[in-house]
Amino acid sequence: MNVLRVRRSAMVLGALLLAGLTGGREAQGQEPKKGSIVKQLKSANDLLRQANHNYKGHRVKAMHEVNRALVALGAKKIDVDVGTKNLTGEEQALSNKQLARARQKLADLLVSLGTPAAGSPRARAVNHVKKAIVEIDLALAVVGKKG
Repeated sequence: MNVLRVRRSAMVLGALLLAGLTGGREAQGQEPKKGSIVKQLKSANDLLRQANHNYKGHRVKAMHEVNRALVALGAKKIDVDVGTKNLTGEEQALSNKQLARARQKLADLLVSLGTPAAGSPRARAVNHVKKAIVEIDLALAVVGKKG
């Protein structure tokens, strides 16, 4: 998948979310609690942290965006410990799956957040989550395949 297609897909996803076509819980009056959102963000960050380090910086950029989303929500920032090169020899396919799972968690979170009020902390968090998803897509494009 080339990088242009990945970016175009991410832009389409962002446009759909901005248009409120996701049917998110907030629109249905079932806004997720801050603690639940923070937990999902930390879970996605854990998956990103555990993956291989051969994504040309996109994995780390995604981790930083997740952190920015946490800060936007008023949660405590996670130390972005990128560690050293993966010495365990983890297979690339497994690492790609970890990134894909992190991406799915973030995409699910976007759906549950719906379209928050412009300028609100949740709206800022949504923007950072979208950027994290774009970075994950670019990371997976670096290695040539998803999953």
